Amino acid sequence: MTVHYIWLSWSSLYLLALGATPEMVGIFSLVQEAPRMLAQFPGGLLADRFGRKKLIVYCTAAQIVAPLSFLFANTWQQLIPGIIFDDVVWGLYSPARQALIAESLPYQKRGTAFGVFRTITSIPRIFLPILSGILMDQVGVIEGVRIGFILMILGHVVMTAARGLLLRETLSIKNEEAKHTSLRDSVSGLAGLRGSVLAMLIVAIVSSFLVRMTQPFLVVYAVEIAKLTKTQWGAIQTIIGAISTILAFPSGVISDRFGRRLPILLARFLLPFNRLILLLTRGFNEILLLHILVGIGTGLGGEAMGSSGAMGGPAWNALLADLISSKDRGKITGLMSMITGLTSMPSSIIGGYVWTSFSPGFLLSSTFLAGMVPVLILYIFVKEPKKREK
Repeated sequence: MTVHYIWLSWSSLYLLALGATPEMVGIFSLVQEAPRMLAQFPGGLLADRFGRKKLIVYCTAAQIVAPLSFLFANTWQQLIPGIIFDDVVWGLYSPARQALIAESLPYQKRGTAFGVFRTITSIPRIFLPILSGILMDQVGVIEGVRIGFILMILGHVVMTAARGLLLRETLSIKNEEAKHTSLRDSVSGLAGLRGSVLAMLIVAIVSSFLVRMTQPFLVVYAVEIAKLTKTQWGAIQTIIGAISTILAFPSGVISDRFGRRLPILLARFLLPFNRLILLLTRGFNEILLLHILVGIGTGLGGEAMGSSGAMGGPAWNALLADLISSKDRGKITGLMSMITGLTSMPSSIIGGYVWTSFSPGFLLSSTFLAGMVPVLILYIFVKEPKKREK
């Protein structure tokens, strides 16, 4: 979270500073997402066959390559090879990471445990937006983001060592049995992609498509149309990051005590409102106040405003773990991520087209209205299991 924040938060402005157009920003977002999502299903198969830890450690080490290449890029096109490599590596180990976390938590209180995990890992969201916004205003976007690349390099060195020393394997399959598991046997477990899991996949697809249509352009809208400074936009992100961090733990407790659906429905209903706030309000104080109100609601639901809108949050992750058995968890999680990513691949390009061919306001208003569709799907089709998987 810490070492990637500067790049991820200000990448759209960085690309524009390197000569990209809004349409190119959308295409770049596609280039970022496609390899990451394509790699997740193979990564899930590898995680279920060879274990979680080894894949996580090797891939973390490999991620040092991308920011090294970014430091020498002078045009936005020169960033593409490093992005593709980094996203393939990230996609390969993402299912292993998710499975290892789920299997390291007590299943009886999985929501609470995911909430604690989200709280700790979201701490950087409290202070990084405002600090990075100040950095951008002081040194400029190009120099500021390049400082971020240096932090990414150093961070991955530390993460590789920490994960190698501290992680413990959680896959219960014996090594010999895993070595003789065929691809056909692995794929057979995908029959679990039905019922509530299938409905959650559809929700993830629709939500991800809509969020990725707008996400690259929110910072552009805030700075160029709403006339906020980068420091002000960073301050808003800091405050709602603090809210989501503080509320992650109670959201997990709520999901354990009152069920997973309630907080998930609350968060999915409120997440699209970040677009409406920018569209209908002007002035820092008004935008900040409304973001705080919506942030409280989404935080209680276990989501963070500005998230991918696809798969995440203590209640969401706990419900998936409740529904999917350990032996299939890596591949099904990877398959869901891959399908979600593939189907939403054109979304950022479409967002760039709508931005320039219609209007920025039409982009925000249309995706807000469409954002209510996943809420209906969740309410009607997603049910909690009578018995939770361990």
